[in-house]
Amino acid sequence: MSRKTETASTPETVEQAAQADKRAAHPQPCVYCGPTVPNVARQYTVYSHGVPKELEAFIQEHPAARGMLVSVERFPEMRKRLDTPGTVQAVLYQKIRAEM
Repeated sequence: MSRKTETASTPETVEQAAQADKRAAHPQPCVYCGPTVPNVARQYTVYSHGVPKELEAFIQEHPAARGMLVSVERFPEMRKRLDTPGTVQAVLYQKIRAEM
């Protein structure tokens, strides 16, 4: 008796796996601290079950936005750094805003 196993994956399965990998790269839950992007993300939104595909697409276009996703535990520190001129976080925020 032989057992047949299928290893071929459909494009949908590959895409789902890629999306799962992207979501796993972000802390869970996480807070988006970048500037509000209409129809994509609002500043200080908490994502508990992964980052939406619209925000992932925005991050692909604006890689600096990846640095604007932090764990809930790091949010208070990030908020202070965003309000402090010259910090890496404040510079990233301004860079993203200028690119929009």
